[in-house]
Amino acid sequence: MNVLKYEMKINMKSTIVWAIALGLLGFVFISIFPAYTSDVEALKTLMASYPPEVLKAFGLGNAGIETFNGFYSFCVVYLIFVGAIQALILGINVISKEKTRKTSDFLFTKPMNRLQILGEKFITVFICIIFTNIIYLIVTYFAAITYVEKIDWNVFFLLVGALFFTQIMFLSFGFFMGCLFNKIKSPVTIGIGIGALFFALEMVANMYNDTALKYLSPMSYLNPSYIVDHHSYEVSTFITGTILTLCFIVLGFYLYKTKDINA
Repeated sequence: MNVLKYEMKINMKSTIVWAIALGLLGFVFISIFPAYTSDVEALKTLMASYPPEVLKAFGLGNAGIETFNGFYSFCVVYLIFVGAIQALILGINVISKEKTRKTSDFLFTKPMNRLQILGEKFITVFICIIFTNIIYLIVTYFAAITYVEKIDWNVFFLLVGALFFTQIMFLSFGFFMGCLFNKIKSPVTIGIGIGALFFALEMVANMYNDTALKYLSPMSYLNPSYIVDHHSYEVSTFITGTILTLCFIVLGFYLYKTKDINA
């Protein structure tokens, strides 16, 4: 447990910053919803001036931005993008920082095996993601009951869950990358770059309704527009995301257990 306590101490400050940033971003999005609906007809006219493909690319589904469900699903697309970057950075940093600083050999002088050390490190970042989502949920729930008169709470909580699920997917992918590569000098740069790439793929997949591209972009697995339209997650992509998450975690542990450690 010493590794877990130390890692929590190291990661908690940045996690609090990310949690507050995500929470405030969600709060701001929800708080401006009444302003958007003050003139619904003008808003509908503006939306009608854009091609349907463009609206889909930016996360606007059939519900439309004039409804809270449609507006919030549009916002969640970008909140997921931010959350994915946080999760990638956390996952990559799990063990890559030990490789970069060449402190892995020191860790293994302790009376713990590799899997115990890596397990405690992974539990730490998993807790960080849970903490982030709890803060996000509290802040956005408060914003929703303050600024929105009528809310479909089922859809609201499904969208919050979509953020958490997507973060866990990206956390596992970052964890796998950290275990796979010997040195990643700038996890922040890598996290932002990969997050932007998958976000671009998601926009293209939404624009053309391309199934193949949808499966290439984890941000599309729990599509907010689909959640609003069907009041549920898409079963096929949810299962795919769960399987990929478990595979990345297992592969990460396997790679790190068998890899030579450079002193």
